Amino acid sequence: MIHSGENLIALSETPAYISKLTGRKKQHVNTIYRWSQTGVAGVLLETLVIGDSRYTSKEALERFWADSTAARNNRTPKPTINRKAISGDNSEAVCQELGI
Repeated sequence: MIHSGENLIALSETPAYISKLTGRKKQHVNTIYRWSQTGVAGVLLETLVIGDSRYTSKEALERFWADSTAARNNRTPKPTINRKAISGDNSEAVCQELGI
């Protein structure tokens, strides 16, 4: 949640801010909006609406980057299914393989 003491930045100005921080080319503004609507690895960029404009904060961006990085680094691989076990009537073996 964005707090009152944080440094607000309009979402439309966020790509320039990120470019200035990283020294890389600007992200497209749609990327920033997507971070706030869809997110990355289940993490959404915090925003708020003031009047007709949507804002985030520099602190919210830092939290978003830290949280989305942690979510991606801790992502566990999906369990693989042994196709041979499924081909027969081995539902018990499949369940054991999946840890169910």
